[in-house]
Amino acid sequence: MITEGFVYRIGDVDNVSAGGSRCIVLSTGELLCSFALSTRLGSNDFKPMLTRSLDGGVNWSAPTLLWPGAVDEWSIFGAISHGRDNELLFYGSRWSLGRPGESFWCTETHSMKQNQLMWARSLDDGRHWSPLQAIPHPVPGSVELSSPLALTGSNRLVGSYAPKRVMGDVCDVPLHTVVSVWSDNLGETWQWSEMFHSDNPKSEFAECWVAELDDGRLLGTGYHFERAEARVNFPNAFAISHDGGTNWKKTASTEIMGQSTGLAGLTGGEALMVYNQRSAAPKGVWLAHVKPDDANFGILSNMCVWQEPDAGKQDSSPAHRDWLNFRYGEPSVTVLPDNTLFVAFWCEQSTGTGIRFVKMPFPKKAK
Repeated sequence: MITEGFVYRIGDVDNVSAGGSRCIVLSTGELLCSFALSTRLGSNDFKPMLTRSLDGGVNWSAPTLLWPGAVDEWSIFGAISHGRDNELLFYGSRWSLGRPGESFWCTETHSMKQNQLMWARSLDDGRHWSPLQAIPHPVPGSVELSSPLALTGSNRLVGSYAPKRVMGDVCDVPLHTVVSVWSDNLGETWQWSEMFHSDNPKSEFAECWVAELDDGRLLGTGYHFERAEARVNFPNAFAISHDGGTNWKKTASTEIMGQSTGLAGLTGGEALMVYNQRSAAPKGVWLAHVKPDDANFGILSNMCVWQEPDAGKQDSSPAHRDWLNFRYGEPSVTVLPDNTLFVAFWCEQSTGTGIRFVKMPFPKKAK
């Protein structure tokens, strides 16, 4: 490790929670990090924020609010990524605001308040953004997502999300799938395909990611678990597309027991997958260096990059159903211009609360 610290640290008297940190590097070398603030974990009052670093992620500016005129009407959660030339993209979801303190999630029914899939763009390095535009839902249900939009070499915009049950709605939702959405005309219209599919009727996915590899393939990864009691975890899932997300190869296992995933493409058809590890010691944030093919994840190295110092709020269950008890999560990894890695994630620990980062050298491949 080179250094660690906080992108955004929450003070002891601040009544907020932070999550969903996603980072990109501008052509100038400036590092940007988007994240969301809410009054507590699970609260339906997300405020999307953006902060900047001029020294490779060591020091950060005070965060600014995206769409300040919309936060009285909408709860907005999402992530930034690169678009064409100097364009930036935002991909996420929004919920209508309800009563103060309401949650967007129901633990008893494992369902989510109805929301909308959204995207936007910025032409001035994230200082101003276009109005949020809706992406039609191709299947019933709410949308759960953590991945930014990927812009492919053919100028296709590609995103992913996991369908979720809607609070108070009995409509059948394909929980055993992950949806890939894409646009070939810069967001004017959108199409979709099934990125993940499980033959297990009790299977469910969450917190997925999609990234383009340098050979043109798309790699998708995600959290995979059993929804009957939502207490059984499977290894993280992955799938490959050779045609920009129009079709995906059979969903396969990474052979890694983890939860939330984040991706960064490398050269030579390789990638980095950062993920949470709550099942086996040392528990914390892990990073895998991989070279996947259609059926095998191709793990080159796998290491813990941040070890959790505290136990869970109430218990140490790694199950998706207990996510409101988690003390850290939603990691992302960014390759910096000097080939060092910047890993960001949210945490609520005795050592500090907010958006934490670890800056580290590129991992060595296993012998």
